[in-house]
Amino acid sequence: MYAVFINCRRSPFIDWIISGQKPYETRSRNVLAPLIWKTVYLAETGRSSVPVARASATIASAVSVPFDDADMRNAAMITGTAYDIRPGCTKVFYRLADVRPVSPFPLPSGRINHGRSYTEF
Repeated sequence: MYAVFINCRRSPFIDWIISGQKPYETRSRNVLAPLIWKTVYLAETGRSSVPVARASATIASAVSVPFDDADMRNAAMITGTAYDIRPGCTKVFYRLADVRPVSPFPLPSGRINHGRSYTEF
């Protein structure tokens, strides 16, 4: 099983995803490409010392979005945050489908780390 890390230190991104307000998760590079059409856990980070799985979702698609696409930036709820697209740059937006809250659980130690974006356990 895989878990995608979502940093919630400054904004409640995972709460917005669970509520349906935030249909996209973003990354600077296409690092979640191996997970497209897979169901993953969404793990909240930044609020405790261990990542906590809070939901499951299917990563349905990926699209490269430029800075000047204000509609997509607003849909991902990153406009004006530390996670916003830099002027002249792009980010990869992953559409999340079938988002379902789960009873929170800490991710097990001994997981296989695929960088800071996701893990396998």
